[in-house]
Amino acid sequence: MLQELKVHFVSGSAWLRIIFMLLFAIIGSVVRGVVLAVLVLQALFVLFGGRPNPRLLLFGKQLANYAYYIWLYLTYNQEQKPFPFGDWPSSDAVVAEGVEPWQPPEVAVPEPESEPEIAVVDEPAVADAPPEPLDKTTAEDADFEEKPPKA
Repeated sequence: MLQELKVHFVSGSAWLRIIFMLLFAIIGSVVRGVVLAVLVLQALFVLFGGRPNPRLLLFGKQLANYAYYIWLYLTYNQEQKPFPFGDWPSSDAVVAEGVEPWQPPEVAVPEPESEPEIAVVDEPAVADAPPEPLDKTTAEDADFEEKPPKA
C-alpha cells in the first residue's frame, strides 16, 4: 500500500495534471467575468433593440461550451485539455436536449395616440375694409355727463 502511494506521489503525470487543473481553474474564473460582460451587453441589446445581438449569441454559446469543457477537465471527466491546448469549441459542440434557443417574448406595442383633429374654420375675407376703432363711443355716450348725487 505504501509503495503504491509512493508511486502516485512521484508520478509526473499526476502533478502535471494538477498544475493544468490549477491553470484552468484560474482561466475558468476569467471566463466567468467575460460571461458577465456578455450578459450585461445582451441585456442592453434586448432592452434597447428588442432582441439579442446575433454575434454575441454565438460568442456566448461558444463561451458556455468552453466553460463546460473546463469543468469536464477539472472533474476528471475529460482527458483532453481545453483551449488554448485544444481547439476552441464551436457553437454547436454541446447541445443540451430539450433546450430551445431564446426567443423574445411577444410584446404588444401600443399604437401612439392620435392627436385630436382641430377643425379650421375659414373666415370670410374682408377686403379693403377700414379697421374698426377700438374705442366705440357713440353720440349718446358723449352727451352723458355724470351728475353729483342730490343731498
